[in-house]
Formats: sequence, structure tokens, C-alpha cells
Amino acid sequence: MHQIDSGFTYDKGLSFSSINQSPRLKMTTSAKCRVLTSRSLRIANNQPQYWKWIPAPDSTSRFAECAELLSVYFLAVIGEIPPRDLSAGTSYAVYLVYKLARTTYGLRGSVQTSSLRLHGERIVPGSTRGVSLHPEGRGSANDVTYPNARGDRWLELRLAEFENNDEMLTERGVIVDLREENDSVQKKGLIIGGMEFRSN
Repeated sequence: MHQIDSGFTYDKGLSFSSINQSPRLKMTTSAKCRVLTSRSLRIANNQPQYWKWIPAPDSTSRFAECAELLSVYFLAVIGEIPPRDLSAGTSYAVYLVYKLARTTYGLRGSVQTSSLRLHGERIVPGSTRGVSLHPEGRGSANDVTYPNARGDRWLELRLAEFENNDEMLTERGVIVDLREENDSVQKKGLIIGGMEFRSN
């Protein structure tokens, strides 16, 4: 296990053989962060002509492998975790951890949608929000969440929050969904490291 700036622990060796496989997470009594690597996320159009798998852009990265967006019109990135794999009675915030490539298009000035769903496609009321993957344009809309730069040179975008209470623990899965359905805009240059579930 390795320590990150926020004081949480993560397993640099997390790996998944399939994006459809349930993530195998290292659990420690001190860890408040659960990380889904890019391989464990469901990524729309996950084909070689649209996405490619690359080594982490820098040697200090916690992610061994990243998904780089080559070109899509429909963008969707979905992470799912069983609530029982998280600490009971704890409030969580969910972040997409990513970088932008040197060349990007279709991301600046556009607004994506994030939402929190429960297994069976039930959207949690009040969880849908506007988010922007590109940090430029911050402040142009008050109701849009923008990414923050981290000390490890990655960006993080807050996608959702939830309370892992007794009711949530009865659910099979909590699903965080990021998407942009504007198929008139081509998108390129997003490098996804993973999705973090962090206690508040």
C-alpha cells in the first residue's frame, strides 16, 4: 500500500482483467479511499479506434495504466462499487481522476452530466449535476462543477456524494455516471486514471 497526499492509502498494484469484472479492492482498517482504476470502469465505445490503453503519463502515478480518449462523439464513463465495500455510516464523495492530453478538442466550454444511480438504474433524486472536464472556463456558470488540480499533477472532478447508511448498504451497487450525449461535438484528449470514492 502507498500513501497519497490526502492521507488515504491506495494499492498501486490494483488491476482488473475486464472492465465488466467487479473491482477487487484492497481493504485496510485505516483506508478511507477506494479506487477504481480505468480498467474497472465501464467506458462507452471502448474500442481501439476510440480509446487506447497507455502506461501512466508519469512515473509517480498511482495508476499503472490509463485510458486515453482518441475520438468519440458520445462520451460515457461509469464506475460501480458495492456499498458493502465501503465504510458503513460514512459520507462519501466520488471523483474522476484524470489528465488532459497536450491536444484536446470538444472538452473546453462543454458541459457534461454526472449522476448517482443505484443498481437497477434508479437515479438518486437530486444527484444529477452539470460538470466540466476542462478547467478553463471556470466561473462561466454557477451551477457547473469544475475540476481541481492535485498535488500529484492530476485533475479531479467531483461527480457525486452519498451517505453509506443502512439503507444504502442494502443495495447491490452504487453507480456513478459521467456522460455527454451531444453527438455533434467530437471529443479527444481525455486521459482517465480512475475513480476515487473518498470519505468526507
